[in-house]
Amino acid sequence: MSCILISDCGATTCQSALLETSSGKLIKMSTTSGYNPHASVHTDFPKLGFEKEGIQEVYFFVSGYKSTFQESIHKQLSLQYPAARIEINSDLKAAALSLSPHEPSFIHVIGTGSAVNFWDGTSFTNPKINLGYLWEDYASGYDIGKAITRLWAEGKLTNDENKTVKDHLGSIETFVQKVYKGNSKQLLAQASPIINSFSKFTKEKIINERLELYFSKNIDIFEHHCAVDLVTQ
Repeated sequence: MSCILISDCGATTCQSALLETSSGKLIKMSTTSGYNPHASVHTDFPKLGFEKEGIQEVYFFVSGYKSTFQESIHKQLSLQYPAARIEINSDLKAAALSLSPHEPSFIHVIGTGSAVNFWDGTSFTNPKINLGYLWEDYASGYDIGKAITRLWAEGKLTNDENKTVKDHLGSIETFVQKVYKGNSKQLLAQASPIINSFSKFTKEKIINERLELYFSKNIDIFEHHCAVDLVTQ
C-alpha cells in the first residue's frame, strides 16, 4: 500500500499522520519529540514513528524553518525514508494549506516561536522578521508566563490568585533565581497554565492585553488588515 506521511514539527513535539495515497484515508497518527532547527543538532532529530515500507511521500513542516536548513533536514529524513519524495517547509505554510489553501488570509502561529504573514492564496507576501521570544512572541506561553509572574511580583493579584501562583512556583525570590540560572523560556512558559485558575476578570485582562499587543505588532503593519472586535473565551 502506498502512503503519504505528513509531519508538523515544533520545538516540543512533532505530530505526524500517515495517509493512504489513493483515498487520503487516515491510517495512523503519532506524537514524538520535537525539533528546533536553530538549536538542535542532528542527533536530536525526531524519529517519526512509522516504518519506511510503503511511504512514498513525506511532507515535513517545521517551526523556525529557513531555506538554509533544507539540506540538513532532508538528510535526516532520507535516513528514515530513503525511497520517499521529501518536501520541507514551515509550519506557517502548513497552516495556510490546511485552513485557507486558495483564499487570501492572515496566517498566524502563536506560541513560543510565533509567526505571522499574509497569504495571498498561493504564496506568502511581506514576510515579517521575527526576533524570537526574547523580543516578541506576544501572547505565547512564555509571554503569558512573564505577565503572570510580573503581576505576582508587583502584588497585583488577588489573595487567592497569589496563593495559587505560590503553590505552583514557590516564593518569588526562588522562582526568579531559577529563571536566571536555568531555562528561562521553558520555566516561564510552564507557568502560563496557572492563568486557568485565575478569576475571569484577571484571566481576560491578561489575555486581552497580550493579544492586543500581538495584533498591534503583527497585524497593523500589513496594509491588508482591517479592524475587528477582539473576543476571548
